[in-house]
Amino acid sequence: MTETRGSLLLTGVYGVGKSTVAEEMAAVFEEAGITYAAIDLDWVGWFDAGWDDERASFGVMVRNLEAMVNNYLDAGVRYVVMALSIKHDWEREAIRSVVPQPMHVVRLESSIEVIRKRLSDNPTAGRQGDLEMAGRWLESAAGVGLEDFTVAGDRPVRDVVNEILHAISWEPSAT
Repeated sequence: MTETRGSLLLTGVYGVGKSTVAEEMAAVFEEAGITYAAIDLDWVGWFDAGWDDERASFGVMVRNLEAMVNNYLDAGVRYVVMALSIKHDWEREAIRSVVPQPMHVVRLESSIEVIRKRLSDNPTAGRQGDLEMAGRWLESAAGVGLEDFTVAGDRPVRDVVNEILHAISWEPSAT
């Protein structure tokens, strides 16, 4: 039997818990002895070259991701878990184009009150801007409809991870 392999893109507004869920999913895989890579795509594309072109900047992140994913797969990684807020279908498709295994897209949802609490504990100016952006995205339903399914992110993180793993048939004991 061929070992199941796949990729997962966790999306949703800023502060919804994407990176936290990716980190907890990594812990689940480690506990089960399953090879994985967890990638926060904000960090993979965090740069400023003075461009005023969203697609060009995103393209750099996608090229970085492609190299990373190929390196991880060459090293024997079974699952690739990524976290990024996406707003447009072209972003999802650009990511999907460089990930060679099937990709699930899960959008995490939380109320603005939960997001406000999470982000207000972070003292950086960037996180305060993220809170403002999260509010605008929630009001306009930005990024909604790009996912395969949604999961409530305002509960214990391990519960969120277990629901996602079960829904996409990535049970830690499955081979």
